[in-house]
Amino acid sequence: MDKINNINFTGISNIGFITFKREPGARGSLSKSISMVLRDDLKGKDLSEYKMALHKVTDSPSDFYFHPESPYVLNVECYSDRNGDVLMLNGNVIEPENKTMPVFSYIAKLTRKIANMPEKDMSVNKDYVTYEAPANLIYGSEINVRQASPEQKTVFLNGFFNKDGVKYGAEQVNAFIQRIMNRYFDV
Repeated sequence: MDKINNINFTGISNIGFITFKREPGARGSLSKSISMVLRDDLKGKDLSEYKMALHKVTDSPSDFYFHPESPYVLNVECYSDRNGDVLMLNGNVIEPENKTMPVFSYIAKLTRKIANMPEKDMSVNKDYVTYEAPANLIYGSEINVRQASPEQKTVFLNGFFNKDGVKYGAEQVNAFIQRIMNRYFDV
């Protein structure tokens, strides 16, 4: 059974938010990552919209799709250090330039949607949190919860899927994108 294939009516499910220090990173660096499972369903075509935005900006959109072991999981990471801000999608840096504006616009729209999403529409699958989230919350890294008891593991991981925290995280990611756009357009 596909653990992330649960019933959802928003096109987005299993939304998690985490703040962390990516190693190796510059002194004072900080990353914020919002991860989610994208699907097309009755109320949302989020997966198709993401793929369409990628087709507008690259000849190799599959580079920005998904990790082969985690299909449909999108990680949006905001990395900041003393040298500036960098946006990454599934581990790939997206430079602010005219040709990448459709992706920046899509991610801004997506994070606004999440920030304003009614809590009843924020679907989180318990099996996903338990079995897949440790490898999916941070692209390219796994959260080590092996030494924790099953109860500790559940409490710890569920913290990243707290609906208020996720909404706040979506607002932070949206503000991050806005800062990058303001600098790019010299506003």
